[in-house]
Amino acid sequence: MGLALNYESDAREHLRAVLQKLDANADLDHLIHRLVGVVNHYVPSPVVLDRFVCVDPALKLKLLNSVREFVIEDPRRPFESAADIIEIYGDRHVAELTVIMLVDQIHSSVFKGSGYLSRELTKHAVASAATMRWLAKRHGEDEDQWFLYGMCWRIGIPVLCNYDAGTYAKCVSNLMGTGVQLHAAELSMFRLNHRQVTHAIFGERAFPEFMIAAADPDSIPSRLKRHAAFASHAAHKLGFDMGLATVANPILPHHLQQAEIDVSDLGLIRSAVLDAVSDFQRYKL
Repeated sequence: MGLALNYESDAREHLRAVLQKLDANADLDHLIHRLVGVVNHYVPSPVVLDRFVCVDPALKLKLLNSVREFVIEDPRRPFESAADIIEIYGDRHVAELTVIMLVDQIHSSVFKGSGYLSRELTKHAVASAATMRWLAKRHGEDEDQWFLYGMCWRIGIPVLCNYDAGTYAKCVSNLMGTGVQLHAAELSMFRLNHRQVTHAIFGERAFPEFMIAAADPDSIPSRLKRHAAFASHAAHKLGFDMGLATVANPILPHHLQQAEIDVSDLGLIRSAVLDAVSDFQRYKL
């Protein structure tokens, strides 16, 4: 009993230290606050979205150049503002692009020495979010909420790395070629894992209540959380493994039951994921 209490106390101390280190990193903290701003008003109105993008010239330029990859630009009316691309591409598409780019900025701000790992983390998030959107549509759930959770529920990874980059690098390097799950390796080295960190950030930074509840590691898994676990598994199986090079476990019948789907649905999910990642790879990040 005493050992268990000491372990829990140690984990709480580590979590406080992780959040304090986040507070001290102004750039990372600012990016997370920006992400919260979009998520809490998703889908933002065109006016709000335009204002949100215009205060960040770098984000604005990325959005303009990315939309040019998908829409033929009239040379007589070149895209100059967020309002222009919202009018042409639609507020929902631009909002989705904005969330993906903010998550990518969070990853790249921490994994500065490894652009590969940063980009692979974002690919995994995009693949998970695409699966979540597909599952939400299949089950009559809120597609936007499930998409957002799929994009954000790994946010604890860059925050935990920000706390101690050297130890986190060792944690990741020890996983290559094994079947060990990331959160288990984190526990052995930090006394807590990115899932606990994600839940703490969702609460501390005032993410939507549905995200806070679903991320609670001590609660009975909600439908959203169960499906997010499947979405992450499916992304890993398709090769989007966050750059960890770990062994992907097979998708078994109980995994399909967890996601409330049939084996015949896997091909449709695969197509949705590959399309989403293909689009992402065309974004000008």
